[in-house]
Amino acid sequence: MTILKNRTTAIVKTYPFRKSRNKEVGAALFQMKKHNASNTIPGIFQGEEQEWARFQPFLLRTTSLLAINIFSDAGPDVRWVGDESGFAGSTCWSTINRTMLRIGDAGIVDYLNTGDPRGTDWVPPECDVSIRPGWFWHKNETAKPLSQLLDIYYKAVGRNCVLLLNVPPNSTGLISKGDTVRLREFRSAIETIFGTDFAKGSKAKASSQRGGDGGGFAASNVLDGDDDTFWAPKAEEVSRGETQGYWIELSELNPWSRFNVIRIQEAIAMGQRIRSHFVFVDGAAVGNGTTVGHKRLHRLETAACGRTVRIWIAESRGPPLLSEVGLHFDPFVEESKNRAK
Repeated sequence: MTILKNRTTAIVKTYPFRKSRNKEVGAALFQMKKHNASNTIPGIFQGEEQEWARFQPFLLRTTSLLAINIFSDAGPDVRWVGDESGFAGSTCWSTINRTMLRIGDAGIVDYLNTGDPRGTDWVPPECDVSIRPGWFWHKNETAKPLSQLLDIYYKAVGRNCVLLLNVPPNSTGLISKGDTVRLREFRSAIETIFGTDFAKGSKAKASSQRGGDGGGFAASNVLDGDDDTFWAPKAEEVSRGETQGYWIELSELNPWSRFNVIRIQEAIAMGQRIRSHFVFVDGAAVGNGTTVGHKRLHRLETAACGRTVRIWIAESRGPPLLSEVGLHFDPFVEESKNRAK
């Protein structure tokens, strides 16, 4: 169930949802109505920030037996990214200071967008955007084109964000056929792009690895498809790495495999660390960025067919810990370029 308070949304996710919880959820909805919330979902919760502050603990108590995430300008679990275009900042930290967040404060939009490397609270950003031009269905409007949805995906998920895609029901209460078709196209496109990883079968080496070959933190961990394993440099490299940077390199890539998307993931169970990084293919710079977090997706200007890919981490809050590196091909970018010619 979802409650909207101005631009603030509380999203209650229920999984697994057992029949025995129906009465609890129904009671919660009844109480929401008593607290001046609409009896529709989504509804509008009237009141100022202090009213929301009073309602939030009630919601947590009411749904204490359910798995929930509350999303708003101020969290507490997930924070609004600061815009409704679906774009995260090119620098985007999952950490932030909750004490600096206030509901409806336009002055913190930039802070919400970038997060805070010194933040004391882990409140990941969420990009909320509609599949249509606006949040509600209108007969004279259609779904965003696939190219725009993919751009949103790269600038949301590919910048360390959760993506919430709004799909409004039409006047019959159903999802319009055109929107359903576009959703299927979007899902198919993501599977096409990321279904094949051209990094598989390559070799990985790094500036160093903690514990040596048998220490459990090998460079090869970035190729195993397991988010719980990761590469870590050895402790004695820390002082050198902080001034000269760490690196990890994939080699012996298939020279006939073309890729135009490079995926980098940090082991975020250990925190978010990377501040600055660069990407090279066969020694040539092809991309750079600041934060990585759960996932950073670099789209290359042109498809590459290199033998080596090196990620140089120029600045990090402590030794960087990388869980995954992947190489993918996005044919939809190539199609768009061909149509533009």
